[in-house]
Amino acid sequence: MKATITTVAKALGVSPMTVSRVINHVPKVSAEKRRLIMAELKRQGYQRGPVLSAWQVSVRGDRVREQPNVVFLSGIDEKAMERSPFERIRAAAVARATGLGLSMSFFHAAPSQMNWSRMGQILMARGVSGVIVGPFPQDFGSIQLPLEHFALVACGEDQGLPSVHRATQNYYSDMRRLFQHIERKGYRRPGLVMECADRLSRRQWLGAFLEGQSWLEPADRIPVFFLTEEASDLRKWFEAARADVLLTLPGAAREQVTELLSDRQETPSYGLGLSSDLDAKASGLLYPAEGIGRAAVELLAEQLRNYERGRPRVPKSIRVASVLLEEGEPVGFSGAPAER
Repeated sequence: MKATITTVAKALGVSPMTVSRVINHVPKVSAEKRRLIMAELKRQGYQRGPVLSAWQVSVRGDRVREQPNVVFLSGIDEKAMERSPFERIRAAAVARATGLGLSMSFFHAAPSQMNWSRMGQILMARGVSGVIVGPFPQDFGSIQLPLEHFALVACGEDQGLPSVHRATQNYYSDMRRLFQHIERKGYRRPGLVMECADRLSRRQWLGAFLEGQSWLEPADRIPVFFLTEEASDLRKWFEAARADVLLTLPGAAREQVTELLSDRQETPSYGLGLSSDLDAKASGLLYPAEGIGRAAVELLAEQLRNYERGRPRVPKSIRVASVLLEEGEPVGFSGAPAER
């Protein structure tokens, strides 16, 4: 038997209007009742028809936009977010959500002040049905939001959220593109400077670099330099390696290479994950924040249309390509996903 609002209401002993309010994100249903209805909708495999959905959006559009039915969740508070490069992700996500008829608000996750269970209860009480997980500090730990209640998409690779839909930078492909670019410019001895590759994104960058090196002459394959606390070690490596171009990952690697090359103008450097605010004059790949924000919202909207909640059986990833910049070029941004 096909699942309908009526069959779900009958199974739970509630009115069809109550089920309709949960489906349409109207925050006039208790958190517990909303949880039960969402579970029953999922159990019965309920899906809204596309014609009815389009009609409801056109009739209720203004009312829906008044409700914060989608949140941008981050471990960075709102004021700090506004001063960081990640603000580009949030701004693009908000703009795309508005274009799709969703209203997005910001929610700061601070487990030291409020536990994850309580956060989930607050979001459900507000009628929130979808969550975009934005940036979190690297030492934040795992994210323990009760996922079964929400459609959810993570921005980036490193959050403590395994097996969820995500929109992220195309790390491996970006490094390959940059490697091919410097080869076309005539460089034959590229060196890579990075911090310890203990995160997924860094491992992808490292893997692509080593794959590119495998095509070089053996004498031109320079060992990757992993940062230590001693800046003199980087100088010793550089003098011994005789690299004709340096590639750097974000963070301390770029800072130390910039200082190292301050009096060695003959050796160029290219950065990965450049920020439009901090690296306006640098060469390399611009972090595709806008593309990630838009792609995340589009993945979320797809789940909402299909009434999917919780951890997906088959997680999807949209990998967004970066924009290649040479020093002096105007800074732009990437909007198109490269792979899905």
